[in-house]
Amino acid sequence: MTDVLFLDIENDGPRLLLVGAALNDGPVQVVDGDNDPAGWLETMVADPAVIKVTQSDHDLRHFLMHEEWTVAGPWQDTKVMAWVLDENQPLDQESLTKRYVGYRYKVKRLNQMGGQVYFDHRWRLDRYASWPAKVKADFAAYNVEDVETLRLLWTTLMKELNGSEWLPYWQAEEVPYSSVLLRMETRGLPINLAKTKVLADEVRGLASAAEADLRSDAGLPAAFNLNSPNQLRQYLFTKGWFQLADSLPMDMDPLPGDDVFAIRKLGRTLIHGHWIVKGRGLKPTSPPRRKDRDDDTGQPSTASPELLYKHGSDPWVQKLCLDYRRHTKLLGTYLDKFPRIAVHSGPPSLTVAQVDWSGDEEKVWRTPTTRIYGRFNQTGTVTGRLSSSDPNLQNIPSRREMGKRVRGLFEGQLIIGDYDALEMRLMAHFSQDPRLLRVFREGQDPHALTAKAVFGYEPDHDDPKRDIGKTLNYAIGYGAGAKRIAQTLSLAGYPTDQATAKEYLDIIQGFYGRLYRWKAKEEWNAKQTGYINTIGGRARRLGGSLQGVASWKQLQYGLRQTTNAKVQGSAADILRRVMLKADREFPELPMLAQIHDELLWEWSGRPPSAERLRELQNVCERGHGFDLSVPLVFEPVVCSDWSQKGEGSGPLTDEVPAALGP
Repeated sequence: MTDVLFLDIENDGPRLLLVGAALNDGPVQVVDGDNDPAGWLETMVADPAVIKVTQSDHDLRHFLMHEEWTVAGPWQDTKVMAWVLDENQPLDQESLTKRYVGYRYKVKRLNQMGGQVYFDHRWRLDRYASWPAKVKADFAAYNVEDVETLRLLWTTLMKELNGSEWLPYWQAEEVPYSSVLLRMETRGLPINLAKTKVLADEVRGLASAAEADLRSDAGLPAAFNLNSPNQLRQYLFTKGWFQLADSLPMDMDPLPGDDVFAIRKLGRTLIHGHWIVKGRGLKPTSPPRRKDRDDDTGQPSTASPELLYKHGSDPWVQKLCLDYRRHTKLLGTYLDKFPRIAVHSGPPSLTVAQVDWSGDEEKVWRTPTTRIYGRFNQTGTVTGRLSSSDPNLQNIPSRREMGKRVRGLFEGQLIIGDYDALEMRLMAHFSQDPRLLRVFREGQDPHALTAKAVFGYEPDHDDPKRDIGKTLNYAIGYGAGAKRIAQTLSLAGYPTDQATAKEYLDIIQGFYGRLYRWKAKEEWNAKQTGYINTIGGRARRLGGSLQGVASWKQLQYGLRQTTNAKVQGSAADILRRVMLKADREFPELPMLAQIHDELLWEWSGRPPSAERLRELQNVCERGHGFDLSVPLVFEPVVCSDWSQKGEGSGPLTDEVPAALGP
């Protein structure tokens, strides 16, 4: 019988506080994060014959990244087990334990207040060292309960998997995939923080300039908060004048006039009153559909897609959404965040350019590296696609100059490639649409072809009409309607109303007639069965959105999800299999990231040969093992930074990239 080790940790972020572990059905042992006197736990974690069980990858990743523990052997994630059984359910440990075990936690839980994590609502985890002994004992009991419930949950989920059709799939694909993602997360992406600071300062200047222009154009005082949905609503949708409360210093010089600032009362040092601001008088947008899209459900939305869809021709709205917000998002989500989360590692040594490649004895020198460690969430989507967090690498921009510069911050000895139109190729395979089949069999540009159907001519690669054709092609797979297409195009800088978007859809529906007939058939089948199957045989359960629903909108949402789930889920199947095969067959090329249809590897020592890169290309194009009607195209490129994909030293080369070589 194979030993199974159940693990749960408690930490305050950077520091490991407690580690709870139980072997098989033995008692739970709790050790301090920095004290494993007998070395028992480290030995068990490093034993390749022992199965490790956790709830999500966080615990093992923490060992690897911060405590430098060796983790070997198979790893099983209860969150992934539950996701395979039902991807629509909540996947936190408490919800899963309640559903599958019928167990409710007894010991007080953790909670977050004011950016700090507390135990028992009183004891901050970052002050663990000063806790009273009784509180530490209660905290250890909480850790013990987590391990015990994890063991109960795993035992029940194993029985559920054994009684289902999903056990072979979970064992063959999801379990090894978890290990691939764990290794990928612990390697991180190399980043140049000096270049990051330069770009952040530049973007900050652009954001400030955009903000100044917005205030100047609208006559908005400094008290107006461009990031406040409530204040934006007032300015955008008020036809006349509105008031904005503020307090001014008594010694302000010059003081604003009465027609601009109405005084309410005079204080000792401040003048209290309100600014008199002229609203823009735009027609209100639709209220947000989800509470997390705005701060006041039922009020007009101030989200960029809604604003650009409704008022894309308004120059103030364009500058707000396409300049100011784009720059502030880059800063808040990436450029200002990268330095805070970067980890420095590696001994000082020669640079790659100083390495002597000529001798028989290979000298491998590695420079100190600074890396960003993101999380790749295996259960982050219902379709099977990876999601990313801390930071969200999936949303790092890739287009336009600024997108390339952000990606250019990630420097290293990289191999990068992405699939050409993977989802459209899958649509061609599933639908057998003759136009799509011919496009991919003859190596044509599908986005230019769609643009030609809509606009009457075939645009070149840099023509904006091709971008519109590309958006329309994705819309087919995502099941997007006219409104969503209009929003997407407007957000991309191509103001489009719903009527125009509907015209586009009508044209391509006639152009790709076989494809749309396939979509209709998939929707009908899903309504009857409640699910669709991906190319790898996974089920995407849609019954809750398709069967017995009273809402027409909910039904339409479910129908849109059918082809979206089949195409995206099948793309995920292909990527999963390719990543597993590449991980096995190319140990010298550790994988760093999977971003949508893009894969990133790293090399050290001598650069990979052209023959080795061709073998990698072959694995990516054919290693999935599915019999497809159209070929897949994947071109790995040797690069010195992420932005050079397609522009570096070129694909399938034996040469060291110029930026890296002597």
